[in-house]
Amino acid sequence: MHKRDMKKDILLVEASPAILASRTRTLEKQGYHVTGTSTAGEVAKLMRQESYDLLIVDAEVPEVLGVLSSEVPTLIMVNEETAGSLAGLPLGIWGVLVKPFTASEFSRSVGEAIDKADALKDAVQQKILPALNNMSKPLASEADMDKFFKHILEIVAAETEADRVSVVILDEKTGELAVKAKVGLEPGVISADEKIGQWVMKTSQPLMVNDKLDANPYVKEIMSQLGASSILSVPLVTREKVIGLINVVKVAKGARFSAGSLEFLSILAKQAAIAIENANLFRSVEKQRQQLEKLIEKATLTQENERKRVAIEIHDSIGQQIVGVLYRVRAFDFLLSASRFTEAQAEVNEIKGILEKTLSELRRVLAGLHPLTLDELGLISTLRQEVEKLNQETNTECHFQLEGTPIELTSSREAAIYRVVQEALTNIRKHAKATKANVQLHFEPGTVSVKVSDNGKGFKLDEANMAGHLGLLGMKERAEMLGGNLSVTSKPGSGTSIVLTFPTKS
Repeated sequence: MHKRDMKKDILLVEASPAILASRTRTLEKQGYHVTGTSTAGEVAKLMRQESYDLLIVDAEVPEVLGVLSSEVPTLIMVNEETAGSLAGLPLGIWGVLVKPFTASEFSRSVGEAIDKADALKDAVQQKILPALNNMSKPLASEADMDKFFKHILEIVAAETEADRVSVVILDEKTGELAVKAKVGLEPGVISADEKIGQWVMKTSQPLMVNDKLDANPYVKEIMSQLGASSILSVPLVTREKVIGLINVVKVAKGARFSAGSLEFLSILAKQAAIAIENANLFRSVEKQRQQLEKLIEKATLTQENERKRVAIEIHDSIGQQIVGVLYRVRAFDFLLSASRFTEAQAEVNEIKGILEKTLSELRRVLAGLHPLTLDELGLISTLRQEVEKLNQETNTECHFQLEGTPIELTSSREAAIYRVVQEALTNIRKHAKATKANVQLHFEPGTVSVKVSDNGKGFKLDEANMAGHLGLLGMKERAEMLGGNLSVTSKPGSGTSIVLTFPTKS
């Protein structure tokens, strides 16, 4: 099937509503899908929303020539007396149809414009696609990108017969333009090449100057720095964003770029921009995958450390106490069989004391695995309970403050907040020698945070190992896995402050 037989999308811009309807019918009879409008503003909006195979424009529509794009093949309908005014347009005009014309002339011109566009697209695809297909993976590395840019240079230099060609890409982190690949461009004029890029970035439109005398002073100065007699610069545009540009320069006196060069370069730039965007997306996904692997590794390590901690606690406390009870039971059995009842009663009392201690230890270990009070009382009451426990067990005066309107949090985030408060209060109890402490739970739109502070002896952060000194390294990793952040500030003699912050929406 010939490409003209395939259904094409056409945007038709006509000043007269009646003529717009008539020409729409003519094109639809030819099998085209037609969108019609009579205003330049609507043209700009439609071209942002959809991709069209051909743009047919009535030059009489006010301001319409100012919204044309070299990326879309265009057929311009003009009166004979105004046809000459198109020569100054900075865009590649694919065809001009002079009024008046018949319906058959109109259909033939539309067909020829689409054929021309298809031929040029095919030429570009045949040149640029092998560069992509020959790569084992989609531009996954900087080396792949360099290879791709160099291939673009070869294509552009051959097709435009330019003396200097460069690919300039925008660094999203710094917002600066940088020449990524070049041929024939001396180091001393690279900055001038980037200045042309800044000009094109502002307008998002191609720049073609074949006569330096016709250029504005800014462009004229840059052309002088480049030693250029003519210059052609086309933006790399994707999703309405300019990500870079392709610059070509001719230095021989009288050398010019043709409208065909602009048309070819515009199509190539569009394909290159898509390839670059796909590469950036691929690398972004790959980076996220690697980060996820690291988080899973951290989660596994944290889980293993928690298992080791529980195993050690059971062995060193509960296990030893059960062994002690077993020996006591044997002693009780011996005393009972020997009718030494007074001693047997004393042994029973010892056994009861050990079992009560063992049960308390078991509850503490279970609470370490999952704080049951969170399920029973909720986060706020559980934190109040921890603060009250510190007040009862120590001489530290501790206060709890609730700020903002509480909202429901995920169980994992509630557990993380509880763990940090619990660990911080344990450190205050054991190490800080503080007289005052404070726990603040703060809710605000988008975030929730908890801050535990004290006026204790503090420590030097650069000398502290969080795992050994504070026991908060696991909490820090858990916070990061849940999208939060844990920070610790302290210095000798000035107390310690621990802040955990989470976004309330994932």
